[in-house]
Amino acid sequence: MENKEEYVIESRKKEASKIEAIVGSENRIKALARDFIAHWETRRKNAFGKCMIVYMSREICVKLYNEIATLRSDWRDYDKKQRENESNYDK
Repeated sequence: MENKEEYVIESRKKEASKIEAIVGSENRIKALARDFIAHWETRRKNAFGKCMIVYMSREICVKLYNEIATLRSDWRDYDKKQRENESNYDK
């Protein structure tokens, strides 16, 4: 019974790795970043707010963040300024 459970676990890990490779592919990340930027810019015209992107792994999140930052460096710069202001406020 235990061997069967181990086999199922290992099988699922392999499946997840394959899915992660597809979901985290460079073309998909680039397309998602463009889609997200278009959606967010349209939404910001009508409302103020924040957003959160949840993805399959930290590695993919970092790739997506980097792609968005490449396309919209002013967003990344704004984020850095916000963090600097917050750290100065705490002092």
